[in-house]
Amino acid sequence: MTAPSNDSNEPARWVRWAVRAVVILPIAVASARAVATGWFPVGDSALLAIRAYDVGTPHHPLLGSWTSASLTLGIDVNNPGPLYPDLLAPFMWTFGRWFGIGTGVAIGVGAVNAGFAAGTAWVGSRLGGWRVERWSLVMVAGLTWSMGSGLLIDIWQPHALLVPFTCLLMLTVGLLAGRWRMLPGWLAVASLIVQTHIGYVYVLVVLGMLVLGSGGAALRSTRPSARHMLADHTTWWSAAVVVLAWLQPVIEQLFGEGRGNLARLATNVGGGDVTIGAATSVKLVAAVVALPPWWTRPGFEDSVTSTPLTPDPGGPQLLVPGLPGGPIALLAVTAVVGGLAWLLVALRRRGARVVTSATSVALVGVVTAVVTLTIQTVSVVGLGSHHVRWLWALSVFVWTTIAWSLVELWAGRLGDRHVNLALVAVATLFSVGNLGSTAHDLGPTADRAAADTLERTFDDLAPFEPGGAVQYDVSELRPFEAWSSAVQMRLRELGIEFRVDDEGVVRQLGNARRVDGSEVTTIRQVERAAAVRFDGPGCVVSVASPFDPATEAAIDELIDGAADDLAAGRVGLDLGGLPADLVDRFERALDGDGNEAFVLVADGLLPFLAGEGRIVVSTPAVDAAVDAADRIDERVVGTLVLVTDPPVGCG
Repeated sequence: MTAPSNDSNEPARWVRWAVRAVVILPIAVASARAVATGWFPVGDSALLAIRAYDVGTPHHPLLGSWTSASLTLGIDVNNPGPLYPDLLAPFMWTFGRWFGIGTGVAIGVGAVNAGFAAGTAWVGSRLGGWRVERWSLVMVAGLTWSMGSGLLIDIWQPHALLVPFTCLLMLTVGLLAGRWRMLPGWLAVASLIVQTHIGYVYVLVVLGMLVLGSGGAALRSTRPSARHMLADHTTWWSAAVVVLAWLQPVIEQLFGEGRGNLARLATNVGGGDVTIGAATSVKLVAAVVALPPWWTRPGFEDSVTSTPLTPDPGGPQLLVPGLPGGPIALLAVTAVVGGLAWLLVALRRRGARVVTSATSVALVGVVTAVVTLTIQTVSVVGLGSHHVRWLWALSVFVWTTIAWSLVELWAGRLGDRHVNLALVAVATLFSVGNLGSTAHDLGPTADRAAADTLERTFDDLAPFEPGGAVQYDVSELRPFEAWSSAVQMRLRELGIEFRVDDEGVVRQLGNARRVDGSEVTTIRQVERAAAVRFDGPGCVVSVASPFDPATEAAIDELIDGAADDLAAGRVGLDLGGLPADLVDRFERALDGDGNEAFVLVADGLLPFLAGEGRIVVSTPAVDAAVDAADRIDERVVGTLVLVTDPPVGCG
């Protein structure tokens, strides 16, 4: 039951509802903006959207998405389960089918985030009325502001799980405070998170142990209410939640093709030769949790830089730039841990059970972050900021809890009316500051420039009628390219069956999308310089770029002019000290290889040479190409051609 409040300064019911609405407003505005502008997911987000669209169809997913941990383990594995696509399914069955997958994703992800934001506030209300709920609202408002509006509709797991994880932390507080009716909810949210992103498994194991220990202490107590709650309907509801949440992964394990995914995960846990290590772990936690800019929006993008592994004779090393120095990081983390420990002792003396539980969760969370990141493995592509993104939600929780604890200790001095006004003002400022369009340059959102081209590609595909299933050629795709998944999403939206022959991609898209030889044609995508000057083989289904035809022609003329001068030998270059393969390419171009000259100019190598002073003899055409380097890059990087072979559906 909601704790009664004796505070005459508690705001009126309508004010509380207004604050709740204000906190959720940025999510609603982000969804509405996406629908109004025709937004759609690209890159990995498009793959996830396809699987959400597949729920309840012959392609129904029994697992989560393929995970990049496979690259480290040497065996293809998926995230454990499909609960997140299941949550989005009602929105895909309605808005997705009526108005397009992009609309379904925008409304669905927004609704899920809004639901968990409201759920976090509800947990606070159940734990202590407005006195606790106000802190939950500040927590959610701060986190969503840090994320920026663009990520509030992002289906990509590292971002989509931040608000649910915050809700889980508050549910953990409730369980530690003895509210065992929240156990089924905790199990449901924990299952959703770990099924959607295996990177949360370590921190959820520790939180689970914390809950288990608290439950054991309650059972050993003499309080009949605790025994009754744990032995009565709460237990049955909890068991039902676990069975329903994990039924699909278990079905795949027992009846799916090959070795089951749960067995693959269990037998390869901790696989990989490179771990983050204790020193880097402390620095990571310090950068996000202990030192400015902490969890705030400026730090969301820059505090942790995605970093490839550095080759070393003793084995690859992880050297993350921009992190605080070791002694400063250790001192800062120790100060946070020590401060939380001091607050915990002081609050226990006051008998403030709920905020004491929150402080316990914050303290355990910081220590857990250091320990679990120490042993977390790093994939062959290095450490991405998304691998530790949950630290931002933890940091918001920690600092909100610190403020909450201090207010509880000094409440008599501060006056609760002033606290109410301050917290409402803070939540409102965060929310109002998040109403504009903000998109961090992270994950699939970094590929938003591809959307301009893809809109035209989608239009070209609208009349495409192959008359049967098609194979999508993934054999020569660049790693992390943004096109193919979005094109496949468009094919799915149009009801065109597509299949692939790469086993890793099959695990992403489902076994029913493995090629079987009945496909009527193969779709191949052509990019960059090859797309700008495409002349076959294959039959063109779509050719698109971000520019109108007149602008395309003007930019192509700049490329052709510089390439012609290069191939005619009218350009003098200093190639000394350059890599041998690059020297060989330029020498072929200078000897008259027009195609090589075109590719070199299109790939933006002339500005590189000019920047190093290596163009010793230039021409007006070369100078013009160097000056227009950004426009040429936009044209080349943003051009996509789709071809079929055998020729089917050609324009």
